[in-house]
Amino acid sequence: MGIIITDNKLTLYDLCRLIRHRNHAGAMKMVSKLVDDGNALFSSLSVSNHKAVNGKNIKTYRLNCHQAIAITSKINDKFLMKIIRQYQESDRQRQFSYFSRSSERRGIVKSEAIKKLQSKAMLQGSKNTGMFFVSYARMQNNIMFTSELDKKPKNWRDEMSAEQINIMEVSDCVVARGIQNGLDQDLPYKEIFQVVKKRMIMFRSLVGGFTLTDEKNRQMEMPFL
Repeated sequence: MGIIITDNKLTLYDLCRLIRHRNHAGAMKMVSKLVDDGNALFSSLSVSNHKAVNGKNIKTYRLNCHQAIAITSKINDKFLMKIIRQYQESDRQRQFSYFSRSSERRGIVKSEAIKKLQSKAMLQGSKNTGMFFVSYARMQNNIMFTSELDKKPKNWRDEMSAEQINIMEVSDCVVARGIQNGLDQDLPYKEIFQVVKKRMIMFRSLVGGFTLTDEKNRQMEMPFL
């Protein structure tokens, strides 16, 4: 149908299409009257140009969730749940996009730090630098997770809630910063690993760890006091 919610707003034209109301002009007059009457809910409306299905540019209002719900209840309340779900899906996608971008940035910072460590370790004679990514990830998981699962998951983060994933992404920054500090102090690569491990233990003491169960009852431990 091509209905798009941007910046958590839906055009009145698209709302009319969603609720099968053919009279967009009449809906515009109704909303304009609400504005003229001083209805507080519609005090922050904005008008935008929008391309109709026939290709013509039209003027229409952009509505937030509460405004769209109010108008739907006046025109065709049978579609209320459909409109609510439309906004919920838009909000979910917006949050997912934000966390994906944040996660990607933090992951890049950690990866770059480990790559620098690999270069230093090669100069110090290490022949296992290819295992550094696995070793640091395993260390993070062992410190942050207590597993009651019968079988260890291939990807720990698949078993976690969004809040727990967010905390683990912050722990990636703890690892990256610890590695960089060790490099700045010109520490041996094995000593850097121990420094990062101590910092991760301190991080867990502040935020608590995670317990994963077979029922996927995702619980966070209380921080140590």
